[in-house]
Amino acid sequence: MWTKSITIEPLTIYIDSYHHYSLKALAELSFKYGKVFQGTGGVPIGVLLEKENKFHADFGRALEEQYNEILGKIYDYLDPKEMTIVKDQGMELRKKKVF
Repeated sequence: MWTKSITIEPLTIYIDSYHHYSLKALAELSFKYGKVFQGTGGVPIGVLLEKENKFHADFGRALEEQYNEILGKIYDYLDPKEMTIVKDQGMELRKKKVF
């Protein structure tokens, strides 16, 4: 009957780690989390969730910003007059509904 969509930009979060993970530690963490990372910078997401409190704060702030942006777009896209038309169409359908 009526649809609208909102384009959401991908979310990128840069993490400054408080921990230094040695190559041996990265190998052990990769084994623990069942993932193999090549190179020296690949810290499994499970490690970040478990050990990096700042990750949670940064991620939460980024999601909050994106949430507010989405709500702003919704308020801009929804016109009260248009919603009245949709309501009237819904009421018409209810009248025609037969069990």
